[in-house]
Amino acid sequence: MVNTNDAARASEKRPTAGERPPAGERPTVSIILGTYNSSRYVEAALQSALDQTVRDIEIIAVDDCSKDNTFELVQAMVEKDARLKPI
Repeated sequence: MVNTNDAARASEKRPTAGERPPAGERPTVSIILGTYNSSRYVEAALQSALDQTVRDIEIIAVDDCSKDNTFELVQAMVEKDARLKPI
């Protein structure tokens, strides 16, 4: 059985789009996206993850030394939404 007080407190702490969780707190969901020479698709893939109904997320984009501009596209998106973390 879910305690409604706990659910209310949890929803109060969740960041909105583009905000990071408070220091020391982890997001509810972590998404890891592996990329390699995927500049044609990486922005759409990341945007799809960002558009999910669960807002308390982190998206870790791991680029495997792409030879195209995949990593640069990911970095540009990081500037718009702090939930993205490039590696």
